[in-house]
Amino acid sequence: MDIKNITVAGGGVLGSQIALQSAYKGFSVTMWLRSEGSIERAKPKLERLRAIYKQTLEAMKTDPAAYCRGLTRRPGRDDRRAHRQRRQGL
Repeated sequence: MDIKNITVAGGGVLGSQIALQSAYKGFSVTMWLRSEGSIERAKPKLERLRAIYKQTLEAMKTDPAAYCRGLTRRPGRDDRRAHRQRRQGL
């Protein structure tokens, strides 16, 4: 099965996170919301999450402790060792 499109019902706390992470992973996402008011309430949530994702991804480039499950694969043991060696200048 090759899923490319996702529809998320609702833009609350869970729906907005599912939509944003699915879009980040390359899916075409449609959010289904009940009203204009729901759309307006979802916009700031999505913008806030977008900023958090960007900040986390940037931190993950240099800080292994910033790893966030779902945004990237967890570094393997060899990756952690290589990172430690780079920090130590080996």
